Order: sequence, then structure tokens, then C-alpha cells
Amino acid sequence: MDREEKITKSQTNVRLNEIGTARSLIELDNVLTQSMARQQIQAMIKEGGLDLILQKVEQLAKTEDESPESGLLVLALLGRLSAVARGRESSIFKMLASTIHAATLPALESSTLDGDGKFYAAHSLAQLRTSDRADYVLAESVALETAEKARKQLIELVLNSHSTAAKALTAHTTALDSLMEIANSESRLRKARRISSGWVEVMRTRSFELGDQPGEALAKWISALLIGDLREVEESLLFNIVDDGVDILLRIIELRFSHAMLADTYQLLPRAKALLGRARWIHYLSSSRMRPALNMCLREAALVLAGQGKTDSTLLDLIHTMYQSKAQMLKELTNHFGEALELDPDVRQWWITGGSVSSSRRTVHKVGNTEDQMIGELLIEVLNTEPSMHALRRTVAPMLEISDPVTASNVISAAAGYAEIAQTALLLARMRKLKKTELKGMVVEFNPLQHELLSDTSQGVREVRVVRDGVQKDFGGSIKTLVKPRVEPLA
Repeated sequence: MDREEKITKSQTNVRLNEIGTARSLIELDNVLTQSMARQQIQAMIKEGGLDLILQKVEQLAKTEDESPESGLLVLALLGRLSAVARGRESSIFKMLASTIHAATLPALESSTLDGDGKFYAAHSLAQLRTSDRADYVLAESVALETAEKARKQLIELVLNSHSTAAKALTAHTTALDSLMEIANSESRLRKARRISSGWVEVMRTRSFELGDQPGEALAKWISALLIGDLREVEESLLFNIVDDGVDILLRIIELRFSHAMLADTYQLLPRAKALLGRARWIHYLSSSRMRPALNMCLREAALVLAGQGKTDSTLLDLIHTMYQSKAQMLKELTNHFGEALELDPDVRQWWITGGSVSSSRRTVHKVGNTEDQMIGELLIEVLNTEPSMHALRRTVAPMLEISDPVTASNVISAAAGYAEIAQTALLLARMRKLKKTELKGMVVEFNPLQHELLSDTSQGVREVRVVRDGVQKDFGGSIKTLVKPRVEPLA
């Protein structure tokens, strides 16, 4: 054994002796903290060193069982050990179930633990049963003041304690009620910013199941952070909290892009605008670090919907929310849509004009205004009548031949006449490249440019059932609806 190894072994023995003679959990925690700072901890936990330390932790935990902080100190000690004893976590944490009860743990913020100690204690909480730690973790993720590393660990535990991010945000929203205990608005919002920043970091480093209505959950969460009187609060502080919410919103879309096309995903925007007020919202738009990325996402969502032949007034209103003027919005939408020639001209025009289509374009496609549309209407009527005429010929006529041969002959002639009309209508439809939409009975998303709604109002209508097919025409590879399917709102 060379001289350096002898020195290391001697120092290790000294530290192990200090552990063996430690009279309190605080003293033991100090020894481990110093050993980690001096990079001596690995040598101490070799061979039987780790078991010796764990025995001492268990002994002191029983001795100090009535001390309010003993549970937190045990969590911190075991957390420190697990951080350096990779692969041996099971032996480190096996004593937790019988030693620690989350319901009796004191608040982390009021403990004597430093920032690292609070982080290691939070790390150890992950080893407790979810049902045992859930309430404590939620409360402490809000209550902490400056131990941000520990807060992020607790936020991760909140997310891991719920099956979806939406449920985690909803649970955390309830915990944020405690912010109202801080009377000073500036102090309350500074704490809210630390919380929102922690959530962004955790959401950005992990993937989570989003669940149902994550946009709604996020909007309520932001509302809880911005609770109280905001009039005297520094604008930059408020704007940073809103930007953190937008950052999480974009993360939601990254995790599942289909949410980008749903207006409900963006509920945060009108909620934040209402909380800030119109004047501050305009200031926010000019200073937001997240606005360019969000606007790009919104414009791209509009382009994708346009490619599907869809319009969405609610989404268009949300896009308008992120611009200081409608003219600016329309200019950027027009540039974003570019030369997308594959789009339905009416749908494209609707988006880039802010939800309006010129009267000249509307009259071109008014039902009955062209021969093709008239043929399309005839085709629909012929095909809808076909089952009844077949029944008339095959079922009614044979019965009439027994009791009323003359009427039976007339029925057969009428059915034959219908067959000729139907054949002519089908031939005309093929010549003009017309075909049914084949949507009858299906539930689809309502699009005023593509559907004829059988209702007095379209306000709030999202999903509809097709009760009569429409007719489409093939214009050299571009399919256009000439006769709109008739739809009715779902009950």
C-alpha cells in the first residue's frame, strides 16, 4: 500500500469513526455533507461502510423519533447516500416504509436543512407510496421559498403521482390557493414566477401523458398563479409568468401535435389577456419571448386545417389575440399560406381574409346556380328515392296484381320510368365527374363552408351528423363540394 492510499484509508477511518460517534441526525448529516464536499464519500461506502452508516441512521432515527425534524433529516441522509451509491438504492431505502410517515413530516421550508438537504429529502420522498406522499408533495412544491432544486424535484413527483399532466396541473391548481396567504402582491407574484419556471424546466426535460383537456387545465393553473390584485405588480414579472404558461402550452403541442389544431388547447390566451387587461396585453405582445414561436404554431395549425378543407372561427379569434392589429395578422397569415395552390380557394380566402369570403365568390357556388349543381341535386334525390322505388316494384306491385291489376300496371310503369330517369341522372353525373360524398350517418366536425346546417344558429356547434349526402366534382384532380351535405347538431 503506497503512502497516498494509506492517507486515504486513514481519512476514511476517521470519518467512519465520526459517524459511529455521532450523537444526532444533524451531526451525522454534517459529516456526510463534508465527506461529499471533500470527495471522500465513495471510499466511506465501500465494503461494509454503507451498512455501518445505514445502521447509524436507523439507530439515531429511533432515538430522535419524537423530534419534529427527524423524518426530514432521515430523508435527506438517505437521499445523499442514494446519490453516490448507484445500484444500491434498494438497501438504502428499505427502512423508509417503517420509519417515515409523510403525514407527520414538518414543512421543508421551516426546517434547518439547507438547499441541498431539502433537495435530497425531496428525492427520497419518491420512495414513499404515492398515496402517502401526494398531499405533502403538492403543498411543499408551493410552500418552498428559495430551494428551487428541491421545488423542481417535488414538481416532478407531482407529475409522477398522476396518470396525466392535465390531472397533475389540476391538482397543483388547488394547492396554489395557499399563495393568497401572501398579502404583498409583488412577493406573491415573485413566488408564482419561481413556481412557473420550475414547471417549465420539468416539463421540458421529461415526456408525459397529456390526458384530456390539457389546455383547460393549463388555463386554470395560470389563473391560480396570477390570482389577486395585479395593478401594482411589475409588468415584466407578470409577462414572464404568462410566457412560462405559453412555454408549457408549446410543450403540450410538441408532445402531441394534434392538440395544435384544437382551439381548446389555447384557452390560456384569452384567460391571460383578461387577467392582464387590454393595455398590459398589448405591452405583453411587444415584449414576449414566446410569442414568435406560438404565432408560428398558430399559423401552421391554420394552414393544416385549411389543407383539410376546414375553417375554425374560434382558432382564428385566438390567432387575432396574439396580434396588435387585424391587418398585421392577415399579412402574416397571407405570407404563411404563400402559394399553397392545393387549398380549396374558398377555404384559403376565408383564412387570409380573417373569416370572410367575398360575395362574388359566394354566388359562384350558390346551390342551383350552375348546371352541375342542379345535376348534383337531381343525383341526390334519385339515389335517396331508389330504395323506395325498388320496394314499390318488388313488394307493392305483386300484391296489387292480385286485387287491382290496373293500379299494379301503373305502379310498374312508374317504377320503370324512375329507372330510366335514374339511369340518365347517373350518366350525367359520370359525364360531369360528380359523385356523392358518402358521409350520410357519420359524425363530423362542422365546417360552414362545407356543410348546410339544419339549425337556426351555428353558435357553439362543433360536431354534427350528416343527414343527407352532398355532391363533389373533380376539377382536374381538385375535389370541390358543389352541393353541401345537410347536417344537424348532435343532441
